[in-house]
Parts: sequence; C-alpha cells; structure tokens
Amino acid sequence: MTKPKSLVLFCGGGIMDHGLRDHAEIVGAVDMETYPLLAHRRNHRGVPIYQGDLSMVPAETVLERLGIRTLDHIHASPPCAPWSQASGGGCKHHDSRLTFLRVIDYLALTRPRYFTFENVMGLVRRKPGQYWRPVLRDEVRKLGYKIKEWTLENVRGTVQ
Repeated sequence: MTKPKSLVLFCGGGIMDHGLRDHAEIVGAVDMETYPLLAHRRNHRGVPIYQGDLSMVPAETVLERLGIRTLDHIHASPPCAPWSQASGGGCKHHDSRLTFLRVIDYLALTRPRYFTFENVMGLVRRKPGQYWRPVLRDEVRKLGYKIKEWTLENVRGTVQ
C-alpha cells in the first residue's frame, strides 16, 4: 500500500515528521528558523525543505519550489509563543500571531484528504477574536473539511 503524501508546515526540528514517517511519505517540510532546520536535515535526510517566512511567501511559490502538486495530508505546528501562557502570550513580532492563517492557503491550493493542526490552548482562548474558532475553523469548513478538536493535557515546563 502506498503511503499518503504529507507536507509539514512550521516543521521545526522534525519531531512531528518523526511520528509521521511510519505512516506517511513526507514530501516537504517548511520553516523559517535555521537551527531547527539543521536538525531536521540531520534527522530526515532526503526530505525536501523550504526555508522561509510563510507570512511573506505565497503558498504557490513554496509548493512549486518543493515540487508538490498533490497531497494527502498537511500538518501544521505554527509558532506557539504568541499564544502561550508560558511566554506570557508575548512574541517577538506581532505579525507572527497570525501566521497560522497561512495554513488555509495550503489547504485551498492542494485540497488534501485530511490535515492536522496543533498549538497551545491560548490560541483557542485568546481574546479578542477567539482566533481559532471564528477564523481558522470557519475558513477550513468553507473548504469542505469536517473538524474534530481535542485537548491534550500538559504539565508546566514539559517539552512538547
């Protein structure tokens, strides 16, 4: 049986890729940070990588450079610092708080069968706007996806 083709957005050092690789063919990984991508390259040799800020580069460009036309799955783990209680909800760049919305562009262009999205609870609870529910969730539903949400418990200070 052929493994589903998966793209990992905000891949960091490749922890999610490690979990996916037994069940999916990782056909691309995207992040903007140099050091995590160095770790990714060491841990996932042969996976095409695109380094760039997703808020600045159109999804079409990233997909073209990675040679991706079709996908079965997209996973996104956008930066959590803007939403995390551990960081005080602060972030270096105000614009990075909305970078997670770029996932919609990738879903609209590639129409994978399914996608996974993970982040901290602050993304759900943060006011004003309650970003996840009215923005990302509603836009994803407009694309025809059904959503199932769940919460995993964590102990403060635990590395994800």
